[in-house]
Amino acid sequence: MDTYNLTLSAASGEFGDALSALQGLCGNVIPDSEGPQPDEDGRPLIRFRVEGAAPPLIDDFKRNYSDAIVSFEEVQE
Repeated sequence: MDTYNLTLSAASGEFGDALSALQGLCGNVIPDSEGPQPDEDGRPLIRFRVEGAAPPLIDDFKRNYSDAIVSFEEVQE
């Protein structure tokens, strides 16, 4: 199981579905304590730490919710 840093666009129509799907796939989805932060266009972005994720499930998640995902990076520990 791997750990990732994920940023989702809260302005995306897929945001709620993406977050629900992610919570079903992973052991822990931890929101950034700073809360939503605007990008350069003023759209709200929310950052998460995703723990306990199986890479094949993450690949499906990234494919299914690409409109909501701003960045998704594996944490190298």
